[in-house]
Formats: sequence, structure tokens, C-alpha cells
Amino acid sequence: MKYEFLNSKEKKKIIEFLKTRFGYSGKDDFHLIKENDEIFLFSSDLDNVDINKLKVRQIGMKIGTYNGDMLILTIQGTQYFGPKCHKHIINLSDLDARHYLKGEDIDFEEPDGVYLIKNDDNLLGCSKIYNGIVRNNIEDSRQINCKD
Repeated sequence: MKYEFLNSKEKKKIIEFLKTRFGYSGKDDFHLIKENDEIFLFSSDLDNVDINKLKVRQIGMKIGTYNGDMLILTIQGTQYFGPKCHKHIINLSDLDARHYLKGEDIDFEEPDGVYLIKNDDNLLGCSKIYNGIVRNNIEDSRQINCKD
């Protein structure tokens, strides 16, 4: 598997998206790798390692999908960047959070766009709002199975 390191210009574009959309104020002392439209983050500790010579399945933590204009963070990406963000964050009620974690879409009147989703102090993920509906993108394997 061939990994494509994002150059400083591509990385800056993603950091600018995080700053502009979510008010991200954290450091950018990490590297980003792209595989198709998936973005992986890993520590700068691997600076002197040629990872293309390693026989590994994956390096880093998947933080989201990026199409050149918009980054949709994974749960891990939300939990990594979210504490340093202060804009476009939706705080769901306990009941709505429960439905969200079950994989259901939630009615929420906000302008269309990408939002961080949380419940109290818990960052739950990142989703798009389209026509007043929070579109759920939690992977099936990560959804909770419960009866209301």
C-alpha cells in the first residue's frame, strides 16, 4: 500500500478548514497521510522513518474524509480536534444524543454545513446538516444497539 504524505500546502488547507469552520486553535505538530479521500494523522515522531518500506496495513489514526473543500471528521478526529474548537458545535440533548448514537438522523434547525456533535462534555462525532436534519454518519459497527 502506498501512502501519500500531504505536503505543507495541502496540510495547511485542512488546518485552515478546521480554523475557519470550527475555530480550531490547537497546534499542527503532526503529519497527515491521504489514502483516496481518507485522511490519517500521525505523530511527528516518525519523521526519520521511510514508512513506504514498512509492511504495515495502516499508519496513524483515521481522522476523516476530505474532498478538497470539506473535511468530515471521524469520531476519533472529532475527539482529537474538538477540544480546541469553539464554533459550529451542536450540543444534543440526552435523548437526541441517544438517537444519534443509534445511527438515526436528528431534526435540528441550523444552517446547512458541517458541525461537531456533542452531548454535554462528550464529543460524539461530526455530521452535515442538510435541510434542518443532522445526517448521521456513524459507522454501523460503532452504533449502539438499545431499546428506548
